[in-house]
Amino acid sequence: MGSWAADPSGAFVGESFGGSGSCFTGSHPDMDVAWLRAAVGYRIHGADRLLLDDSGKVVARLAPGAHPTAGPDMASSFASPPVLTPALEQRFAAAAPFPHSLRPADPVNILGRWRPIGSNAGSPQAFVEFDENGNWSGSDGCNGAGGRYAISRAGEMIAINGNSTLIGCDNSPLPLWITKARRVGIEDRQLVLLDVRGHILGRLTRQS
Repeated sequence: MGSWAADPSGAFVGESFGGSGSCFTGSHPDMDVAWLRAAVGYRIHGADRLLLDDSGKVVARLAPGAHPTAGPDMASSFASPPVLTPALEQRFAAAAPFPHSLRPADPVNILGRWRPIGSNAGSPQAFVEFDENGNWSGSDGCNGAGGRYAISRAGEMIAINGNSTLIGCDNSPLPLWITKARRVGIEDRQLVLLDVRGHILGRLTRQS
């Protein structure tokens, strides 16, 4: 089990976070799926999709036509082919242009710890931290969250989340903002997260 995201510009992030014990031998599934974690881009090659590392080297070739078999301890839905719904098409669509008021963020100035601000920020304990290895981690105020992200010099962003706790509280939508964000801009020293349509998801300020 895992998660992945891609955009029309060729960016890609993926991570595995669970699976059958017979499929991996390390302490974490990602240790045995190194090619997935190394992939930061993709290229179309006929019917195949080539996953690329940060040097442009092909780390995996994905070919259509797989027919997985669900084991005795798996739900049959895991073996069903994906269905391309309008919601999925929208998720992978090209992001709307930046508003003129925003300067695109880049892989350097997004680094560090941030907290949400504004009327929809939710819990004051919420935060997110972006590191230079493409990992993000944080909290909605009572649940830990984290995953992988990629951001270009033009402020285009994709992110995925991994496992999270499920404690009920007056929490913040911050982790959802991260995974829905497709562009990240800077305005008055704040990070502004925008969805695929260019709507503002939320604002973040740097946490000292």
